[in-house]
Amino acid sequence: MHHHDKLPVPEDMVNLAPNRDLSQVDVSIGATWGSNRQVRADLLRQILLGRTEHCRPRKLVLAGARITGRLDLEHLVLTCPLKLVSCYFDDTLMLDQAEASGIYLINCHLPSVEATQLHTRHSFKAQGCTIRNGVTLIDARIDGQLVLRNAKLVGVSQRYNDTLAADGLAVGRGMYCDEGFTSDGPISLVGAQISGRLKFNESRLRHAGGTALHADELVVAGNLCMAPNCAVEGAVLLNAARVGELDCAGAHLDHGPGAALEAVGLRVRQSVLLNNGFRAVGGVDLTNCRIGGRLNCTRGEFTGAGGRALDLSRARVEQNILCQAGFTARGMVLFDGADIRGNLWLEGGRFRNDADTAISAQGIRVGRDVRLAMSTQPAGQHPARFQAIGSVLMSDSEIGGQLDCQGGRFTCPGGLALSAPGLIVGSHLLMNKFFHATGTVNLTGAEVRGHADWSGGRFHSSLGAVALNAARIVVHHNLDFGNHFSAQGSIVLDGAHIKGKVESSKASLHNLDGTALSASRLEALQGIRLLDGFAATGTVNLDSARIGVELKIAGAKLTVPNGQLLNLRGTEITGTLQLAAPSELMSDGEIDLSSARVLQLDDTAFVWPDHTRLDHFTYETLEEGGQSLTDRRKKWLSSSFAGTQSRQVYQQLAKVYRAAGKSAAAREVLVAGEDARAEDLPKMRRGLRKLMRWTIGYGHHPFWIIWWFLGAWAIGGLLFWIADINGQIALANNLDGIPQCLERPQADSTLPTCPPEHTKTTANTPPSFFGWAYCLDLLLPVVSLGQRAVWFPLHGWVWVSSFFTCLGWIFATTLVYGLSRAIQRE
Repeated sequence: MHHHDKLPVPEDMVNLAPNRDLSQVDVSIGATWGSNRQVRADLLRQILLGRTEHCRPRKLVLAGARITGRLDLEHLVLTCPLKLVSCYFDDTLMLDQAEASGIYLINCHLPSVEATQLHTRHSFKAQGCTIRNGVTLIDARIDGQLVLRNAKLVGVSQRYNDTLAADGLAVGRGMYCDEGFTSDGPISLVGAQISGRLKFNESRLRHAGGTALHADELVVAGNLCMAPNCAVEGAVLLNAARVGELDCAGAHLDHGPGAALEAVGLRVRQSVLLNNGFRAVGGVDLTNCRIGGRLNCTRGEFTGAGGRALDLSRARVEQNILCQAGFTARGMVLFDGADIRGNLWLEGGRFRNDADTAISAQGIRVGRDVRLAMSTQPAGQHPARFQAIGSVLMSDSEIGGQLDCQGGRFTCPGGLALSAPGLIVGSHLLMNKFFHATGTVNLTGAEVRGHADWSGGRFHSSLGAVALNAARIVVHHNLDFGNHFSAQGSIVLDGAHIKGKVESSKASLHNLDGTALSASRLEALQGIRLLDGFAATGTVNLDSARIGVELKIAGAKLTVPNGQLLNLRGTEITGTLQLAAPSELMSDGEIDLSSARVLQLDDTAFVWPDHTRLDHFTYETLEEGGQSLTDRRKKWLSSSFAGTQSRQVYQQLAKVYRAAGKSAAAREVLVAGEDARAEDLPKMRRGLRKLMRWTIGYGHHPFWIIWWFLGAWAIGGLLFWIADINGQIALANNLDGIPQCLERPQADSTLPTCPPEHTKTTANTPPSFFGWAYCLDLLLPVVSLGQRAVWFPLHGWVWVSSFFTCLGWIFATTLVYGLSRAIQRE
């Protein structure tokens, strides 16, 4: 409005609508302005109420003036909008319960603004203003915009101890505390409702050690924007708030004593952006929040107070959570009980909480993939590695897609690097391609509905400890831990159920003082293959395992000085057990196959160690091989430890040979078994067993006795031939009907010559003596050839005759015994 002549002095000296440039006016020194720039607050009140006779403006504009007195518009209805530009107030602007079309304060300097329950049909602006003792807008209703752009609130309200007290505020179009807005004290927006956007871009909120922005139960229909370059010293509270989108990208929040951003129960219809340089000293608490879009923390920095850097416990996120390359957390990051409908991508992120939990994601539900992996970067750039210093806990979690830990580094020396008992993975579990865990990885009872790939992974714990515990894990496809996989400490697969196959090559397992691979009661339906380059320093334990198709150990190196190399006790293989060269096994180790059951054994190229345990080891078929292989197998059977030797181990091999039509080889094996048993007998019995060994082959070669019989016959015939030559064989004295002249002459007498009718052709003529016939008659205990009845040895030859008679009985008895044993076995 223009100057009116009827205005009283000194107001008639003030230009209410100045034409000059006010950019050079220093409002901060308005208290020194003279009377030519002063306007009484009471006059402005009268004009705004329409009580001046000659001045009824449609809009009151006042610029460059010092307003003296208190402008008290409490409970009043203003007839026109008020616009004050570069004005200085001596006292408080009172707008409590006032009603106005619009109030616009531009670059003004005020002690304070009291506007409780103010109602403006349009906007309320305090743009560029400096307000020394706070602004009160409690329960105010601004139908347009609330603009505090570039405003400076340098003190707190005496009534509410806030720089901006706006609890219950209602704004129709948006609230702007941006572009240089500064608050040196707490701001309270508890229960406020902003229909448009709430912006704190490039603002400074300072209340060190306390709450800088208290906005519990705030409702913002649009975006709550604190990006970019919003700096906050003190806590930001958004508990139970509801916003369209929370954008804090690039904001810096610092509240050392506690959470820098506390938003328990926050509801966000779209996304939450804590990325692109966002920094929170004190951590961020989003417990039980609901986010309709994504949560992006990439390139954000979170430093926790009290151990918590980022808390998303029981949160529900409809899309992805991104904490990718450039993300840094110092303190615990919690996802416990969270429900993430999209992906959880942490690749390239860095999580650190020394000697404690770095990530706790227990009981989470993820609809798609979880990536704790090396990030993918454009060509020419180095990928960022996921790093967690401290434990990563994922027990009882469920992942709809794959768990990708490729290239991730998990570090918790002496503790749990990654603990996920009861984990369910809907697709693949990837801990490969330079995955590195220092500390124990616990996957007890996990279920992987795709394949588990640990190829190239490194699992290192202290010696004697467990490097990877996957007891009772269920894998629906294959388990692969080859391609330079390495483990220091034990790998545990006890009770695991692998529906595909287990395969490893070029792997190194080291646990010198214990078990390198423990897979007791493992079920591998498609088999186990430990192939070229597989090396285990420590026992490979497959006790009571159930293996289908095959167990193949080829080109592997098993090393345990004075210990157990391979334990297959009680293992059942429904296919082939293939032990193939060039396996390298230390001669002072052992293999335990006791009570194992195998469909087919293939050891044609295998070199057995010096010691094996074979009690009740059974197999149905063997790979074909020559005599040298049979010799090696006999040596293998003989290497069984003392106390475990039994007929069964030899009978098993003989049974398989016999079933394959190799009866000779079967008998050879059985004889070797009897040899082995004889070694443990007392000397007397051992000698008897040795006699049986070389006469009838323990009953397996009963006709060997015939060769002994023939030998005795030949020797005995020769001896009795010599005796006959020397006159030591005579006719028996009791032969009736034989003339004396036909008796063999004695050395000291001469018998008469027989008449012609007494010749050797007569019926009672004795048979001629024949040494071999006589010996044969002695050796045949039942059959008589007539030699023993006619001829009788003299002197010491009687004992020789008796010896061969006894020998004949021994041969006969032994033959009968051997034949009975052979018939009994058949």
